[in-house]
Amino acid sequence: CELYISDDNGRNMGCIFQNVSIGIEKAYFLVNGSSKDSLIQFYDEYIDLYKIEILTAPLNVTAHCTRDSASCIITWHPPLTSHVENVKCFQYEISIQNKVKTISWFVFGTVPMLMHIYNVRNDRYKFQNYNEKKRYIVKIRARGTGCLISSDWGEWSEPIEFGKTMKY
Repeated sequence: CELYISDDNGRNMGCIFQNVSIGIEKAYFLVNGSSKDSLIQFYDEYIDLYKIEILTAPLNVTAHCTRDSASCIITWHPPLTSHVENVKCFQYEISIQNKVKTISWFVFGTVPMLMHIYNVRNDRYKFQNYNEKKRYIVKIRARGTGCLISSDWGEWSEPIEFGKTMKY
């Protein structure tokens, strides 16, 4: 194991591998355990690595809004993988929230409200419900659709704010 994941008692509970090449062949895993108190049965399995890969967040998320068409074009780059070059292999989930001003006795700030989720197959989305008087938060995540990529949703991108600049 390259990097063990340990629990609070210092026991090795998992393993992280970095710079792994993912291909069509299954990887063989053999896990041995040890204990001074009892015999621990080993565990082994052949695993398709792409099925357990956790996709990173899409990169370079941007939003460009135009007043004329009352829409915003949101663009991004696919997650980094060692084995996929075809952008058509990904499906994206886009979360767009309207950010509204809130006032309370001790707190004056903003909170996300009214979330919309959109699913798309390419690396751009035209947000047509744009209101130039409002501020929005967008974040994106990806999963595979075929192409030897995990079908589980990956990590969310960092939230990006766009729209009207609020003055407090």
